[in-house]
Amino acid sequence: MTVVRIDVTLDPDHRQGVLDALREQPDVVSVTAGAEGFDVELAGYATDAARARASEILRTVTDATGTDLGALALAPDADASDGATTT
Repeated sequence: MTVVRIDVTLDPDHRQGVLDALREQPDVVSVTAGAEGFDVELAGYATDAARARASEILRTVTDATGTDLGALALAPDADASDGATTT
């Protein structure tokens, strides 16, 4: 499994809706909320594929929640790679 970090700039109420929508995605195993974003664990993806899938998920979630896509962004690889990839 691979973890992708998503940087988030949302108010707390809207943040919860996005968190819930992420957790509803079929290939999301878990989502951990932190102060600056979410760590999204995806099943069955290598790192590059997980980042591509996370981008697709972000578009789906922003459409479903009415969130501005600019409020959610994939963290740079360096931030997400410290022990974030597991098998």
